[in-house]
Amino acid sequence: MIIFVFLIISLTIIACAIAVLSEAANPSQITFGCTRIGSTLRCDPMGDRFNSLATTGQIQRIATINLTKFESSEGVFGDSALVSGFKQQYFTISNHARLNPPTFYVSLWVNQDAGFAGNTSIMSHVNSAKTAGWFLDSAVRKHENIVQFSVTNSGGKIFKVSAPLTLGIFENIIASFDGKSLKLYHNGFLVNSTTYTGKYLPDPETPMSLGVNSNDFGRAWSGKIDEVRLYDHPASVADVQKLVDYSTYSRSKKTSIVEDGLLGYWPFDSGSPRDDSGGGNNAKLVSAVASMSFAPDGRLFFSVRNSGEIEIMNGRYQIQGEPFVDLQELNPNNRANIYGITLDPQFESNHFLYTYVIQRANSPYDSNNIGRVIRFTEIDNKAANEKILIDNIPADTDRVFGGALAFGRDDSLYVATPYVAKIAEGQNANLSGSVLRIDRNGAARQDNPFPNSPVYTSGHRSIFGIAFSNTKENAAAVTGLVAENGGRYNDEINVLKKGGNYGFPYKSKIISPSQPSQSNYIPPTDNITTEAPARTYFKLITPTQMIFYDGNKFPALRDKFVVCAYGENSIYALAINDTGGLGDELDIRLPDLRGHLIAIAKSPTGDIFLGGESIYKLISIGSNREVLTYFVNAISNNSTEVSHMLINLSSKVLSFEVMDKGKDVTGSVATPALSLQLKVPKSLLGGIYDATSEKYNMTHNANDKLIGKFKIKENRKVANVGDTILDIKLTSNIVAPDKIIVKGQTSSLIPTPARQIAIYR
Repeated sequence: MIIFVFLIISLTIIACAIAVLSEAANPSQITFGCTRIGSTLRCDPMGDRFNSLATTGQIQRIATINLTKFESSEGVFGDSALVSGFKQQYFTISNHARLNPPTFYVSLWVNQDAGFAGNTSIMSHVNSAKTAGWFLDSAVRKHENIVQFSVTNSGGKIFKVSAPLTLGIFENIIASFDGKSLKLYHNGFLVNSTTYTGKYLPDPETPMSLGVNSNDFGRAWSGKIDEVRLYDHPASVADVQKLVDYSTYSRSKKTSIVEDGLLGYWPFDSGSPRDDSGGGNNAKLVSAVASMSFAPDGRLFFSVRNSGEIEIMNGRYQIQGEPFVDLQELNPNNRANIYGITLDPQFESNHFLYTYVIQRANSPYDSNNIGRVIRFTEIDNKAANEKILIDNIPADTDRVFGGALAFGRDDSLYVATPYVAKIAEGQNANLSGSVLRIDRNGAARQDNPFPNSPVYTSGHRSIFGIAFSNTKENAAAVTGLVAENGGRYNDEINVLKKGGNYGFPYKSKIISPSQPSQSNYIPPTDNITTEAPARTYFKLITPTQMIFYDGNKFPALRDKFVVCAYGENSIYALAINDTGGLGDELDIRLPDLRGHLIAIAKSPTGDIFLGGESIYKLISIGSNREVLTYFVNAISNNSTEVSHMLINLSSKVLSFEVMDKGKDVTGSVATPALSLQLKVPKSLLGGIYDATSEKYNMTHNANDKLIGKFKIKENRKVANVGDTILDIKLTSNIVAPDKIIVKGQTSSLIPTPARQIAIYR
């Protein structure tokens, strides 16, 4: 009995001692998730560790999205084609032996959008390996805008000539190739030439493209293109002068004087992509699917980006000739763009389709655009009974689209609206940057968090996808997710919480460990508490439409949210745990996809269809798995803050900033006994042998020494397996913020060059 009492007293003393120690040390832990960007791993704060893996998937292309009409504009002679990189629209011309001569010249008039200067393709007829064909690019060199004509040889060498390009006005460009040299004419004058060596392969086995690179769809061009001609011989001086001097002949004669060797002629008059050379090789305006939704009978409804149209594809993968709805026909003088769509869960009985539309109208806001939620009734594959459910939603321009829609298990329609920067009211005072919750007739739900308001959550930027799980019986416990686009950084996956505010816009404050301060944002006008994201992607993946997959054809996706990644040509499968955090993620990369990925839908039979410039069917998911995100744990006392962690794979160095929160900026009020512990996977950085401050590493001045001592231990004595644990005691020399570097000898990751993809939203 005495021993028992003594044991209890001893345990109580030990427990109290631990409690006192814990209270004194007040340890805080940050889990950094590290993802590779080229030869560097950027490590950002995460809520916790989770399984983060990557694999590949196989897809089958079943349809291409071609518009039957396009927006024309005043050209040099008649109309011109308006090509918009902002909208990811471009023209393609089917590859044909007629368009692949061994020598040639191409003439066109271009008027590049002054707000879209950059390295983009104006016209392209080249293969992905750049061993066959040619291309004409717009570029910026030494702060000067240029046009550049390039021809490849079979060995992959590229020969280039360039000329200045003035933005905002029409200029004539003639690029000529005679097999031995390249010549570039600018407004009738030869400005550059170079010799060519090697074997020229004229057939790149890919369509000719106007407004985009034939194989890099992330580099779309914006501007006007007019009077495009391709000939089967190099240009003579007379040819050049004849094409540049439009004052010498009338419209009725313009084709008759240039027929010799003409292979293709696209004048783009009257909104027509017709080939007037007689070759019959008409151009096609390629657009993209913005949103998709399946009917119970297997029909796929999809909206076409920037066209005002919703189309229908039947179960035999045939797109019907007439659109389900064309808002331009309904309102010829009111241009409209349809974005998100969804079908009613009771579609079989009521045939309701809902869509989010941005239209030009008399807006009460500082914009010519407003957002609308519209309901149509489907009758024999056509839209009828148009009903506006919500009107006058603030909208900026149609360059940034949002407006995702989905029904929840509570039989409510949820509508995600894009943020509008020009609206100055508080975050809850308008309908932009919100998720709205209404019934199928447009009325706000009575139990919404704000009285007489459809607003369910607020503080969002641009939501491209929304979905709800449907595996729980209790509708109140059903998880809803939104895919939210950041600006230059920090895409987010957010769990919807009734009345939640998700922190946008914000300024000079940390909303959560995953939302770093961004000084260019507008401060919120309300005193708010914000919700932390379930997942943040510092390197943009640009998440778009999202579904919850409850089918059986893809077991790896069962009971997970699946979202498209526009910026990566992949889909992410995300499992949310009971606490609202991310349980695991699987990045499924799609190497066979051409263009971009925007839309996703599950068919009644459990198949997954994907949409972008084409519509694809997911065939299989690979069984291989590789690590996508690696995790480093940092444990410190409450006075030590760790941030800005990077791992350089080339130099085998991990670096991070450390700050003594007990000091002010002058370095006074020192906090004693600062310490931290790092837990580093050896696959990231193995053979760790030193830890020091960056400044001391250069100066060897004792005043710059941040680390008093450190201890290294491994939890597994196997190379590249397990973790290395560093216990670090810091000095009081910290002048916030200072940087610490940890040196290693190995890394199992092989650096690969990063391919930058331009994202236009």
